[in-house]
Amino acid sequence: MSALTEYADVLKGNIGVRGEPVTTEVEKSAVRKFARAIGETNPLYYDPGYAATTRFGAMIAPPTFVAALKGTGLPPLPDPPVTFTVLLHTDDRIQQFAPIRVGDVITTAPELADAFVKNGRNGELLFTTFAYEFTNSGGALVATLAWTEVQRP
Repeated sequence: MSALTEYADVLKGNIGVRGEPVTTEVEKSAVRKFARAIGETNPLYYDPGYAATTRFGAMIAPPTFVAALKGTGLPPLPDPPVTFTVLLHTDDRIQQFAPIRVGDVITTAPELADAFVKNGRNGELLFTTFAYEFTNSGGALVATLAWTEVQRP
């Protein structure tokens, strides 16, 4: 068994370990910048006057905006036995339950959800998935995100 496979097994023993919560106020400029970056042109994401006339009643963020709210912290995990030279974000799965409005205060904390090793063309790859639940200041769950990364020594 390789050192990377052994490390994945150690990580599996840490599934459910949570990181520190991150709280962010959703700002109009951040929503506009994010929408522009993903090529979104819907006035719901840019124009407060227009958004006020819709069923949402205010500017909202695109559903994928949760990726910007996840923060940079991760749960405390054991140090790897190897040095990783490559880190890539492979995919995310988002479920949105309620719109995220400009002015909302959103809290989330990363949780290790999965870890496994696959063989790639250039050797072993470690895949890790972190789960996030996003709640607003009223305590309502507004979205979930499963964020998967791959690392290679």
